[in-house]
Amino acid sequence: MVETTDSARQIALITQQQQTGTEQVTQSMDEIRDLLNQTVIGSKESTEAAQELMQLSEMLRVLVFNFKLNEDSDVEDSVA
Repeated sequence: MVETTDSARQIALITQQQQTGTEQVTQSMDEIRDLLNQTVIGSKESTEAAQELMQLSEMLRVLVFNFKLNEDSDVEDSVA
């Protein structure tokens, strides 16, 4: 009878430990999910920022090109 009681206690203890382990794994998986979501958001923001920088650099390129053309025209006008 004592052995049965001890075995039942061990089973209950092991079951509790397994439940605790399962809860910890679940919590870790939730944290990983949250980190992945944050990474996705950060990636999207980085992509949007890179696209905006590309647009701005193109605008700057056009402005510099036009500035050079206007500067060259002014030099030619003053020489003529």
